[in-house]
Amino acid sequence: MESLRFVDQVIIFNEETPLKIIKKIKPDILVKGSDYNLNNIVGLEEVLKNGGKVKIFKKKINFSSTKI
Repeated sequence: MESLRFVDQVIIFNEETPLKIIKKIKPDILVKGSDYNLNNIVGLEEVLKNGGKVKIFKKKINFSSTKI
């Protein structure tokens, strides 16, 4: 992921959710797949209150990043 020119940093975390990291790094953009909706995105409020954006992208059918 970090080799992509538009990715600044990849962080691996051990907590159940990324909320602690989101609060610390205050990302400009938080990206989620279309299996999420605005009501269940962890860190949504923190990103928005810091002037960031939350983007939801459509999932590709029959494609799983888990298999990569």
